[in-house]
Amino acid sequence: MKQDIINKVESDFDEPKEVIRILESMESMNRGPIEDRAYRSIIFLAHGSRDKLNHYIDLAFKDSRDLYLQAEYEDPEVKKYDFNNTFNEQGL
Repeated sequence: MKQDIINKVESDFDEPKEVIRILESMESMNRGPIEDRAYRSIIFLAHGSRDKLNHYIDLAFKDSRDLYLQAEYEDPEVKKYDFNNTFNEQGL
């Protein structure tokens, strides 16, 4: 997991080690690597909430396009973020 993702988890969540463990366990549930874009989108949308974290992890497995739409777009026409880029590169 990239350092910017770890830093954002540490700044946003009360129990960052547990959140990182949950995020890392996604790879075994997915049977393969998870894109950094997905991790960043989930963390961004969760805003430090474990309930939201779980919700967006579920969404990532069901429909990653919807996850990215919610995280990266202000509305379906206006892209605000690109979570292929680090949080630092986007000023987050």
